[in-house]
Amino acid sequence: MDLLLKGIISGSLVMLVLLFARVERTQTAGLFVLFPAVTLLSYYFIGQSEGEQQLREVVRGSVMAFPVWLVFMAVVYFTLPLLDFRLALVVATGVWLLAGGLYLALVRL
Repeated sequence: MDLLLKGIISGSLVMLVLLFARVERTQTAGLFVLFPAVTLLSYYFIGQSEGEQQLREVVRGSVMAFPVWLVFMAVVYFTLPLLDFRLALVVATGVWLLAGGLYLALVRL
């Protein structure tokens, strides 16, 4: 039952994004897309199981990794006029993986 409720909530959020995009409320759709549902749940469970200090470190790591997300968004934005949107998303994901790997290599130095 718990998974069903989570699925309904997640599906509802996606439906809201699609609805706002359809009625040309792109700023609202963009805001809903960035709703940190996964982040919120992850942080909650980390705080619950590992404690506030570990959560604080994970949040710090998230802030430090923010440029990797920006790279992903930039690649999507700039490849959309050139590629089919599906391919643009695949390319952006590949670039995100490379940028994330580079980020992890740099922070471990």
